[in-house]
Amino acid sequence: MSTPSLGADALVDQAECFKTFLGLNQPELGDKFLFVMGLTGAGKKNHSPRVIQLQREVVDEKKNLGETAAGIAAAEYLYKARLEHNNQLKRLNTELERTSLGSDKEYSLQQQELKAEVDKEIQQTEQGRRAMVKTMVDLHQTETRALKQRILNLRSQFEAEVQNKEMMLQDVQESCDALQKEVARLTNHPQQQQLVARRTKTD
Repeated sequence: MSTPSLGADALVDQAECFKTFLGLNQPELGDKFLFVMGLTGAGKKNHSPRVIQLQREVVDEKKNLGETAAGIAAAEYLYKARLEHNNQLKRLNTELERTSLGSDKEYSLQQQELKAEVDKEIQQTEQGRRAMVKTMVDLHQTETRALKQRILNLRSQFEAEVQNKEMMLQDVQESCDALQKEVARLTNHPQQQQLVARRTKTD
């Protein structure tokens, strides 16, 4: 499965958005939810191409969230962020081991504090990933419920229109039947037909 191609500006924008979402820019919890709402276009009357694509991939193509374009882009960023944190942690561990053999205790303490900070960022990344997956699932379920409700409403409207058309057709059929009976009756009674014709001329 190929990863969707994105322009450089789009990648930078997504990276900044994901950094904010993952807590690296320290947003409020409400901001994270609003970010995902804005990213997918949920809650808008006219949905963005992203949420339409997400619906098509999940509903029509039966893909898991991780297989969608949005899921792949999110997973790619999270993987790179986690990889960078792990690499940074390895470098710090190496530096910490090297400095622990020396006499500079203050520098060693700084390295330990920096290591703790990186560990915290890794934990925030993992928490952000779980929160993002949960939010995407919740948004998908909300969109699915709304779509099902719309289908039910359209079906009810269609059935009501069909019933109305059938009633109108029945009325027309009854009128035609009555007219045919009248024509047949007049045909079988020529005198009455002449009488009706005279009355019509008189009127």
